[in-house]
Amino acid sequence: MAKYYKIAFFILLIAPKLFATDHKKHDPDIKNENSKAKKAEKKGPKDGISVGVATVISESVYRGVGNKFAVLPVFTIKYGNFYLRGSRASYKIFGNKQISFGATLALDLFSGGYESDDSDSLRGMDERKGTLYGGAFSRLKLGLFSIQAVVKKDLIGVHTGVVSGLGGSLMIPIMHFLKSQPVKMIGLNYQLNHYDESYINYYYGVKETEATPSRPLYKRKGTLTSSTSLFIRAKFSDQVSGMLLIKREFLSRIIRDSPIVSEKRLDRAFLSVMYRF
Repeated sequence: MAKYYKIAFFILLIAPKLFATDHKKHDPDIKNENSKAKKAEKKGPKDGISVGVATVISESVYRGVGNKFAVLPVFTIKYGNFYLRGSRASYKIFGNKQISFGATLALDLFSGGYESDDSDSLRGMDERKGTLYGGAFSRLKLGLFSIQAVVKKDLIGVHTGVVSGLGGSLMIPIMHFLKSQPVKMIGLNYQLNHYDESYINYYYGVKETEATPSRPLYKRKGTLTSSTSLFIRAKFSDQVSGMLLIKREFLSRIIRDSPIVSEKRLDRAFLSVMYRF
């Protein structure tokens, strides 16, 4: 995964050469524009539509299964309290500058799942699929620091489980320190995640009909994991922006002890370049 991270970071560094313009030559009111940009960053994303392309890389924790890699079209819609980005949508039911509460939908195809022919260790296992989650979120913002919580449930009966998380984030506005650089924001996050029994046994369990001498029956209760992530947001021009998200989740012993799991952690990376209309 390290080489993918280096490639993603390199793209963020060279992108401004492709999209940047010399504002000092063409904009006599550059100071005024910079002031407006700072105010926009503080207010968050404006209403509008953006389209682009995203690269998703996800390691697999399953024995003998390689990394997942996909290049996908992605679009963003922001309208009032509604926000849609890629496969995730949210609606803020209540909120102000400090606290918000809302509903969320998420189509999750990369966190888990496999087919029996993905590796020899999985032969004879039933297919495990991704699912659609629905739930609620809340966020408390304290300056540059925020605390967020989310609870979401499988809505289409794939595993009927519930996933929840509680974490803290620190968002650092780099634009105030490196004004000439495209990177505008760097974020750090730490989160505790809880997966209930249904989720654990679906993605990491082994049923009686799937058990073999080398792959015994495996059934466990819910468990906690922890994760850290790095978020980088860049702006290359008034229309073009980029985002890089790198996440590492540390698996609990309940997950690691599964006979079909070979990893102690799960790494994921998401890189997108967007054009705003």
